[in-house]
Amino acid sequence: MGDLLAQALLGEHSRREGKPAPAYDPTRTARMLGYGFTWYGPLQYYWYNLLEHLMPIKTTATFLTKVASNQLILAPITLSSVFAFNLALTGQAGNIGNKIRNDLWPNMQNGWKFWIPAASLNFYCVPLKYQVLYMSACGVLWTAYLSYASNMPVAAPVAAAPAPVPEAAKGKGKAKGK
Repeated sequence: MGDLLAQALLGEHSRREGKPAPAYDPTRTARMLGYGFTWYGPLQYYWYNLLEHLMPIKTTATFLTKVASNQLILAPITLSSVFAFNLALTGQAGNIGNKIRNDLWPNMQNGWKFWIPAASLNFYCVPLKYQVLYMSACGVLWTAYLSYASNMPVAAPVAAAPAPVPEAAKGKGKAKGK
């Protein structure tokens, strides 16, 4: 669902800019579905069980530790793996390093902006019987973002610009009087 939402939003954005909307890409949806079923879903299952095993007592400190662990340990693994998964399956495995170097940090920051408030609301405001529904809805939105971010073109590494030559050095090496 997240990828369908991402592609629909990209199409709407193109239409607003007066550009033709890109055609729906079912292969992209299949890639994101495959990522969720083969990697992300199982990873989350084992991750949350590990956190619960390590921190079974529910306190403010364990809650904060779990949220921090999600954002500082799980998030970089998740983002790097979704970038690698999509690039490898589109024949662009050679771009994985550049994608991670260029996009991991800004996407982690966006994840913090989204998941820290979402998790806080879930644990402090949402009644227990609605928490799974709430987090599932959040997950659809985040998957839409992941689909968008992982399918953006990979920027080439930026080469360092040569240092400017000082004016005094420009005249050296030329014959005088010419």
